[in-house]
Amino acid sequence: MDWVNKTYSQSETSVFLSSEEFSRAERSRSVDFQRLRHKLTGFDRVTVLCFLRPQWRFLQSIYLEVSRSRSPPRLPDLVQEAIETGRCQGLYMRYGELMRRLRIAFAPEEIALVDFETVKTKKNGILAAALSSCGINEPPADLRVVKQGHSNKSPHALSQWAANLLAEPYVASESLRSATQTVLKNHRPSCVLTRAEIAQLNAAFAEDNAGLIASQREVQPSFGLTDTALPDDCMHREDVSIEHWLHIGKTLARPMVATG
Repeated sequence: MDWVNKTYSQSETSVFLSSEEFSRAERSRSVDFQRLRHKLTGFDRVTVLCFLRPQWRFLQSIYLEVSRSRSPPRLPDLVQEAIETGRCQGLYMRYGELMRRLRIAFAPEEIALVDFETVKTKKNGILAAALSSCGINEPPADLRVVKQGHSNKSPHALSQWAANLLAEPYVASESLRSATQTVLKNHRPSCVLTRAEIAQLNAAFAEDNAGLIASQREVQPSFGLTDTALPDDCMHREDVSIEHWLHIGKTLARPMVATG
């Protein structure tokens, strides 16, 4: 950071720092925001940009991301962890807590909150919102979408969940995910959380979210935290029946039967 400050602070360059480490809630692993702010003193303007989404959507995203590298905790345990501690796998779920930490180091006007669910539907999506924070309201003409916009696309939620259960305590293999997708994907949207769990999470964080919105509107009047209703045909975890599991078993067994 000293090098960044020394090299760019006196220039006309905008420096964009992005890291998942900024979201860490555990004191032993979290970024020292006061030290970070001190190392940016040479810049004439500093903005902390936070993209926020409803907690239940964030929890599902965390679950699917964890599934890439290890066997994730069971979902009821993650929901309980989030409600009881305000955190999930070491990340902030209670956004007001994150804001309080940020405001110790940064002035209120240096912190900008972005409603993830709104900007993701806009032209150029999240990238456009990030560039706008740097004063670039029109993306460069040579800006190109990478991998059709699916650089970090999450897997089909319920298929991943079913594969995780079958693979415990190991990481689900591609062949296992393929088998569960054959049965569960069916071109329908899906959600790993039950309807009751979504309601529980929404209720648990409603007060904190309302306080965060009210506080942020003092410096950012347009800020809100929205949630798009799931489609009526969305398949939730409780919709996976014994027939689905039997079908998955048959799908997995078929190659062995055919060659037996």
